Amino acid sequence: MKQSALKLADEYDVSEAFAFDESTAASFISNTVTKRLTNDEIPHRVRVLLDRLGHLDIQVTPEATDTSTEVLLVLDHQPTADSVFVRCKTTFRPMYNDAAARLPAEYSSAQVLLYNERGEITEGNIANVAVGMPDSSTGKMRLVTPPLSAGILSGTMRASLLESGDIVEGQISVEQYKYAVEKGWPVMCMNSVRGLYKVTPIIPS
Repeated sequence: MKQSALKLADEYDVSEAFAFDESTAASFISNTVTKRLTNDEIPHRVRVLLDRLGHLDIQVTPEATDTSTEVLLVLDHQPTADSVFVRCKTTFRPMYNDAAARLPAEYSSAQVLLYNERGEITEGNIANVAVGMPDSSTGKMRLVTPPLSAGILSGTMRASLLESGDIVEGQISVEQYKYAVEKGWPVMCMNSVRGLYKVTPIIPS
């Protein structure tokens, strides 16, 4: 249930625009998830949908647990414009779908890494991203994630890792990202389903 509460935090970012009663949401989610669990011995994905009238819909589905498959993260070849829809968790996803559709055929099943019109790395189509980069003062390697000002979803896992100090915020230009990949510095993705996980970065020629 902890992950359910965390996931709902993404909706809190836009709740002021809707008729949403936070005081009753947690109880509703807990009761609904308990009723819909098919097997409490395996992980489940809980999706919380909030419409503009303040109605909540809870979807509960078993989650695949195989994390051994290599995850490819392919850099997009054109920018994605900033908008409210890349900053808030919604079901309106054409910008992510369009980016995925631009993937080269040989990487059609990969995740895609987006960047904005200022040439700044933003996020993946299904996860936030962090890049290993040396601190300018100490030289110590740290995981840097783009700031909200780049035009990204805040992300519950990202927020948790920022709070714990496992990652830090910082702007990452496309050129800096390419340099990090060339150097072999780590590239990680994160979301509330998989947590923090390593990916193999691909920069198409």
